[in-house]
Amino acid sequence: MFSYMSTLFKYLFSKNSEEDDNEKEDFLAEQLLDLEIINETQNEYDNKTEAHEFPKNTVCFQKTGVITCINTSEIVIDDSLYFDAQSCTLDLKFNDQVLYLGYKNQNDSTVVVRILKNLGAFWDSGRDIEESEETVYGIIEHVVIGEVDERKNRYVYIKDSDIKFSLDDVASNLVPVSGDWLELKCSVQWNEEKPTDISPSQVLKVKSIRPLRSKIKNVIIDEWFGDYGICDKNIYFNRQSMQDGSVPQKGNHVMLEAIESNQGLCTWRATKVITIQVSELIEDVDNTHTDEENNSLIIEQEQKISVTHPIDFENINFNESKSMVITILNNSGQMHYINKWIVLNKKKDSQINLTPILTKPWRLYPQQKFTLTITCRPKFLGKTREHIKILFKGFQIDRYVNIQVVNDLFLNKNAPHKRKTVQESITKMKEIISENNNAFMPGVKPLKPPNFMAVRLGAFAIPSKVWAAVLGDSEQAAYSPDFDQIINRIISFLPCLLQPLNINNYTDRWHTLLYMEEIQQNINMRVYDLSKVFLIRCQEYLGVEIKELSEKRPSLMLGDKAIVKDIWDSNAPAYEGFIHIIKGDVVLMKFHQKFHESYTGSDVSIEFHFSRTMFRRAHQTINFAITKLGPDVLFPSRVSTHSCLLSQKRLSTIKWFKKNLNDYQKSAVLNILQGECRPLPYCIYGPPGTGKTVTVTELILQILTQFPDSRILVATPSNSAANLITEKVIEYREMFSDSILRLIAHHLVNSDNLPESIKPFCSTLDLSAENTKRRQIESGTNSRGTSFIGRHRVTIGTCYCLSGLIQLNLPKGHFTHIVVDEAGQATEPEVMIPLILADKESSQIILAGDPKQLGPVILSKYCKELGLDESYLSRILEMFPYQKDYDAYNLTDGFNPRLVTKLNHNYRSLQEVLQLPSAMFYEASLVAKLDRTSPWVTKLLKVVSEIFQTADSETGGIFMYGIRGCNARAEDSPSWYNPQEASMVALTVCKLYKKDVKPDDLGIITPYIAQIKCIRLLFDAMGLPQPKIGTVEEFQGQERPIILISTVRSSESHLQEDQKNSLGFVRSAKRLNVALTRAQVAVILFCDPHLLCVDPLWIQVINSTVQNDKYIGCDLPHIVKNNLRNK
Repeated sequence: MFSYMSTLFKYLFSKNSEEDDNEKEDFLAEQLLDLEIINETQNEYDNKTEAHEFPKNTVCFQKTGVITCINTSEIVIDDSLYFDAQSCTLDLKFNDQVLYLGYKNQNDSTVVVRILKNLGAFWDSGRDIEESEETVYGIIEHVVIGEVDERKNRYVYIKDSDIKFSLDDVASNLVPVSGDWLELKCSVQWNEEKPTDISPSQVLKVKSIRPLRSKIKNVIIDEWFGDYGICDKNIYFNRQSMQDGSVPQKGNHVMLEAIESNQGLCTWRATKVITIQVSELIEDVDNTHTDEENNSLIIEQEQKISVTHPIDFENINFNESKSMVITILNNSGQMHYINKWIVLNKKKDSQINLTPILTKPWRLYPQQKFTLTITCRPKFLGKTREHIKILFKGFQIDRYVNIQVVNDLFLNKNAPHKRKTVQESITKMKEIISENNNAFMPGVKPLKPPNFMAVRLGAFAIPSKVWAAVLGDSEQAAYSPDFDQIINRIISFLPCLLQPLNINNYTDRWHTLLYMEEIQQNINMRVYDLSKVFLIRCQEYLGVEIKELSEKRPSLMLGDKAIVKDIWDSNAPAYEGFIHIIKGDVVLMKFHQKFHESYTGSDVSIEFHFSRTMFRRAHQTINFAITKLGPDVLFPSRVSTHSCLLSQKRLSTIKWFKKNLNDYQKSAVLNILQGECRPLPYCIYGPPGTGKTVTVTELILQILTQFPDSRILVATPSNSAANLITEKVIEYREMFSDSILRLIAHHLVNSDNLPESIKPFCSTLDLSAENTKRRQIESGTNSRGTSFIGRHRVTIGTCYCLSGLIQLNLPKGHFTHIVVDEAGQATEPEVMIPLILADKESSQIILAGDPKQLGPVILSKYCKELGLDESYLSRILEMFPYQKDYDAYNLTDGFNPRLVTKLNHNYRSLQEVLQLPSAMFYEASLVAKLDRTSPWVTKLLKVVSEIFQTADSETGGIFMYGIRGCNARAEDSPSWYNPQEASMVALTVCKLYKKDVKPDDLGIITPYIAQIKCIRLLFDAMGLPQPKIGTVEEFQGQERPIILISTVRSSESHLQEDQKNSLGFVRSAKRLNVALTRAQVAVILFCDPHLLCVDPLWIQVINSTVQNDKYIGCDLPHIVKNNLRNK
């Protein structure tokens, strides 16, 4: 709902101001009506799921009984009825007669709801219990309004009533706290004679709860007291409310979701808060300096002293030094004393030196001048300002030295290679659609399609209305640079995208987003089209050379289709071909045999089309999701528990495969083995470096050992993650079984990316080889028909590769356990592929991942805006059963251990590296376990400390080079580079290499492809060996002892564009988190602090480096200086 409302407001208020207001009112009314329909439908579903709690025609009754046993925990009535003693507010004793309220459950057993009255001591020992008085009433559903009085563990107590319920027994969309006002949907006692007489004392059971009132609002923080604060004068919020890791500050603009709640003087409580803009961070630093200099000039006029102004070192080469003279002239009629001069910058940050040094006050007589020589010796690139104070007797004069250091290493002629523009790609895509020419001679596919499958794969062609929504119906619409305008057009064409995801629009919404993502992939593929080329014969193939291919989309891959046409003969038929082999830059294809025989080397045009199989399988999965998994798994709203699968005695005797597991890892495995909350997915929340893969491996081994009838399906979003899991599991194959299968795609059969150790366990799925024996193929992998696939105890593969299993129509419950590793990196349609192979009645689902790190890679920026990049893991962790509840689970980071285990021991990084990201993203819960006494660690600590001249020679952590460089843009591309930062990265690596740091010890991260190319050019020009250089996405899941990060941006005007194109680090919490947590010993940042201080997360990084004496470089923003003074 939070993201939905922000999209709704954007749509409404981005329209032209001249537009009739009635249209907006009508639109808003329609959307609110849609929401009401959704809520009503959801309420109908809630009613269905709750119907089983009371048998049909159940009645309740008031009845008298005698207390036959009483203690601190329970009260026994008539030797057979048990009641929780803590729920009773009456003063009761043994043998007291009481009036209680109860009902008969499905097993015809009496359930005591509450004890209404103490009737005094009971002495009639001859009375039969069955003869006790009983008054019968009906049961109706009724909404009761109440304020939460207090919380004890999972129990909620309602103020001024005896209503008490457990959060485990109700459906909800929030975890309430004391003071919250709630609507409680209850089953209540009903007296037909007094139909309006309904009170809290008649409540039999609370079925569901929701906030009484809620609102979403853009407000300003009024106060922040360190742990809690106030917004908009009456909205309370605390640290747990912050969703983006930022530290609240008075004056910040925030968007929040709040519910009615009594919190001291506040009447609302914010449940979610996101910082939109930081107070006073966007400042004119030049004006601040100018004001100080202007004040100084006024003093000079008053004292009749003139000092050289301005003082500029422009375009000074990094390897040179320059000097200039500052003249101080006394134009007054009296003598002045010059006491001394001071450079206010730290010595390690200063690039200037002044001579002579005054050892005693200098007498400056009337009309006499005094000269200072200022020499600039560059230490870092880019622009900076240094502050000089000249102290006279009785007054002082300020001067700022402007310095710009340049480097000639970067050659502009080596700008990134120009490729097709977006406009050209869209134009080509429109031509392809308008032609809609299917008249071609069919080519030879790499794999023979199956003749018959139990579950056929549909075509799922992109509807014309989705094409129109994304591409527009005119040149102006298609090429519009206005992101909001295009989003508004898409929403108006496809209104299902404006509604929040729910059980009713689940299939439509995901189908639409998948279509949009496929369109973007189609557009991206146009850069490979060739208008004039000749083909090369290579054995039975025809080939073409294409530059800049990559291993992932957008690129050409095996199985993609090519349409060739003779450009000189318009009447010649078009031929379809398929890519069979890719060797370097050469793409080898097979066409219709006639084309191979007739082609003589003439010029042809080639139009490439990617294989749609992955998208088709995702669409098929979405169609099955609701029926296969149901609302309980897709939209969990309550905790339902079952008996444990293993006894406590058996759990206590488990023998661990990995001997050094920590308590968090063991708890995750044990909780999953118990399976109390199945079929709800169990989440292993694994922040960076906390041993998530080790935990998943141990879990697989324990399931195989403890459940002999188990069969496990392990899915990952990437081949590298699947390979890693396979390697870890087969290490222990001698201890249990080697019945393991790593299912791979056909294009990986000859790939170098398959580790040798797992090749004997690899196989492709040949859907056309029904009932065939497995046959050995190249690289040691096997091709198996459907009779072999799925029989192994453990099957491992990527989500999309495993989608072939759906077509086999495996029996219900075929896989007892579904494990999805790196679940946060998969789209929801992608992760549903393995999940629909589960039996929602008996299978267990386990999701492992980190919702705070990068999500799935989405090509369409419009799909990102509309939610395709939100993983299923992230979504369900926001839903009620998975929400944090510190009142009940303060020892497990607020998570219900029956549903979530968070791993907190970090084995990757030193504490000084981990401390800041842990505080920003993980509530300071991560504990560093890396041994800082290891020789390789102490060596690198010393190296980094020497480079940054830190006082402590044994410190690592986050260091920063402040560089005010300039941005250059790659032609016709959203990609940018910063020559000054790139050069400073190269020079820093030089220093590291001189101190015997190896390339494998380093990693360089930057958000822009153009900057990656720029840095590589510099390394080549300087003859330096290259460490790994890549984007944040390429480094996720990896680690290096030292990580260097170039943020590139030095212009505030482009930040909004970056956000829309999902580029850069600013306002991207997940990207910043991943970048900072790759390092083991040190992170070295190269950035412009004047720009990055506008971001609520980056200001924390800048403040941290400055306060810990780990900053070097350009002058600091005014806000950072103020923070330092306040500290």
